[in-house]
Amino acid sequence: MELLLITEFADPINRGEVSVNDCWECCLSFPVPGLFGQEGRILHYGWAPLLLHLRDALHEPHLRQLSQALVADYDALAGLAFNPAIPNLHLAGCIAPAPDPLLAERQLGGVMAFSRSDASLQ
Repeated sequence: MELLLITEFADPINRGEVSVNDCWECCLSFPVPGLFGQEGRILHYGWAPLLLHLRDALHEPHLRQLSQALVADYDALAGLAFNPAIPNLHLAGCIAPAPDPLLAERQLGGVMAFSRSDASLQ
């Protein structure tokens, strides 16, 4: 079933019939409207296991676009003490077509920010 769903996603994207952005906005994420004055989208995390399989099914430019969409929404919410889009950032690192040092630095920053906010609660 998962492979069928992945094919249903990947084939139209690879053929250019559907954009990565449309998939991101219409299906894979949900908006965070006005959370402490920040606007952004968060990955609907139920899609995460399927997106990991998409890494093998999508062409490289589309993987890069999807990874960039995940990172952009993490960045949009970066001003918050706790960024609810941290899972976006981690998944972006998993599906990125090539290692990205800036993404790795952001991931470390996200972990560091999470530990700092967690420590302040104790």
